[in-house]
Amino acid sequence: MKFKAFKNRGEASGAAAQYLHNMLSQALDLNKRTTLIVSGGSSPLCCFKLLSRKTLDWSSVDITLSDERVVPTEHTDSNEKMVRSTLLKDEARAATFYPAVQTSIPHILGSIACSLIGMGEDGHFASIFPDLAELPALTDRAAKPGFQLVITAASEHPRVTANLSLLLCSRGILLLVFGDNKKQLLENPGNRPISTLLNQDTVPVEVYWAP
Repeated sequence: MKFKAFKNRGEASGAAAQYLHNMLSQALDLNKRTTLIVSGGSSPLCCFKLLSRKTLDWSSVDITLSDERVVPTEHTDSNEKMVRSTLLKDEARAATFYPAVQTSIPHILGSIACSLIGMGEDGHFASIFPDLAELPALTDRAAKPGFQLVITAASEHPRVTANLSLLLCSRGILLLVFGDNKKQLLENPGNRPISTLLNQDTVPVEVYWAP
């Protein structure tokens, strides 16, 4: 894990957008198409807006989510709605979006350039929460890459999440986190779900943090 601290969230978001752009560009030099996996929540909003304005062959980019709430796409809690309104616009409007469902897997697995992941203060990432009965299966690196429906006490909605195996199909993983509490958790993750991402040695993980 590489940890980079920034003065503020705007600076971290700008660096994150540049990282994602670089990874996508490198992937397109090697493949006709590539995939970007992104998280929901509020942390990546600024990053998405900055990334959407960058020049790239976006028509060759497929975008999907690391996780989603099981709600209509027009619902205020829909991650797809957020991604469409912040990332799939400007230059990036030519990208192809695939929802976080199992039938999307054949379309996104060919070449995953990178995954942008967030983390909660309970140590969850994607929608892999500490209280899930499916936690061992979701964090099994040998599992078949895919999405799974989960129910957690931390959410009023059922969710669909990528498993760790799917995220590890990426060439690189960027963890974008803000706040002192999350920094402390990263320094001592214990046996929280995030530890399974940080302690693997299959895919390089970069952490961009700001207060």
